[in-house]
Amino acid sequence: MSMRTRSVKWLGAAAIAVSIGWSAPARAEVVLRPSVLGGPTFLSGGAYGGGYATFSAGYNLELEPILVIPELAASFGGFGGDAKGFGARVMGGLRAGAALAVEPSLILRGGYGHASYLGGGSSFGANGGAVQVGTGLDYRVDRDFTVGGELIYDAFIAQGTTAHSILLGATFGFWL
Repeated sequence: MSMRTRSVKWLGAAAIAVSIGWSAPARAEVVLRPSVLGGPTFLSGGAYGGGYATFSAGYNLELEPILVIPELAASFGGFGGDAKGFGARVMGGLRAGAALAVEPSLILRGGYGHASYLGGGSSFGANGGAVQVGTGLDYRVDRDFTVGGELIYDAFIAQGTTAHSILLGATFGFWL
């Protein structure tokens, strides 16, 4: 086999690998992303099961192959057990990753949070700071739709109270 034949084969194999792994970027810049996440919340020395529904809206800065999406997010959730409560968050942040057929991303958000609970003969309601740090992995079904998952660490700090959650769940991206 000649050197030229080997070069053509390697070039062809590389082109096929890129076409399989590389997805066409989303046609438009706006992405709406509802998520349903569940996991434990650690509050006042106890661990409680619960979940959050989150809705985020972002704008893809079109820096492909790098995915950079500033976004606004709102979430609401609750937890059960002997301490019944709920939390709400309104945050701004950034999602950054790779624009591939399977899109890995890192998520960082911060903003306002509220938490309330009743349990163990006491109750409280507090407003304060909220932070979410996590990772996501989305599969691009087509140019307008992604489906995937997120793993998020959620922290809430206010008035001497802290709540920490580890959340895992599904997310759907609608690219407009």
